Amino acid sequence: MLQLQNVVATFLKRSVLKIKFLHLCTLLIAVLTSVNTYAGIALGQTRVIFDGSKKEVELSVSNNKKDSNYLIQSYITKSNNKKTNDFIITPPLFVMKGKEENLLRIVGVNKDSLAKDRESLYWINVKAIPSLSEKDKGKNIIQIAIDSRIKLFYRPHKFKVTPIKAQSMIKFSRNGDKIIISNPTPYYITIINMDVGKGKFEPTMVAPYSKHKLDNKKNYRGKVTYQTINDYGGTSDVIKAGSV
Repeated sequence: MLQLQNVVATFLKRSVLKIKFLHLCTLLIAVLTSVNTYAGIALGQTRVIFDGSKKEVELSVSNNKKDSNYLIQSYITKSNNKKTNDFIITPPLFVMKGKEENLLRIVGVNKDSLAKDRESLYWINVKAIPSLSEKDKGKNIIQIAIDSRIKLFYRPHKFKVTPIKAQSMIKFSRNGDKIIISNPTPYYITIINMDVGKGKFEPTMVAPYSKHKLDNKKNYRGKVTYQTINDYGGTSDVIKAGSV
């Protein structure tokens, strides 16, 4: 009798686990389908450079889905994720229908208070909230808002050093188990594909006139090579930077 009870208990336990697993799979498929369905919103650039001599810049937003409508909400934040009044983005809220393209205007309203000798970093945030189609109303549909964030660099004027020249001015040194990256330029420099000897390092961004420390606990040594991201979101040629 006890053996029978154990068999029944084991069967029920496995059945419950199986039901939970199937429910989880169904939910995961629904989420992935929703993400795929609502991933039709695309930004025209991966980063925006705001030339200080201009009053505004534009960023295109396109809806690649034919039958999907979205409510688009846009705003600008500082690097600490707090909203700012230094720039405004218009329109901040609008409806985008299928296969449409709209322009977001980014206007500098407080440029005079920003640093004159270096770039300033902000973030453009674009949230796409999908609308529910008539055929899906009343159904248990998972609605997923898609958030896109790209960097906004305010460049007050033309510096003596060009962006291309600045890419190769980065310096590297060692301090114990750290590798120090020094940026002596007025630009934010994003470093990718960085190798030190046989060691590979994750992408990092170094602020103007500052230093950034990377962990080097495996004590990699040797020649340093890296690439950077340019103003258009492209990748530079491989740059050699001596040895550490």
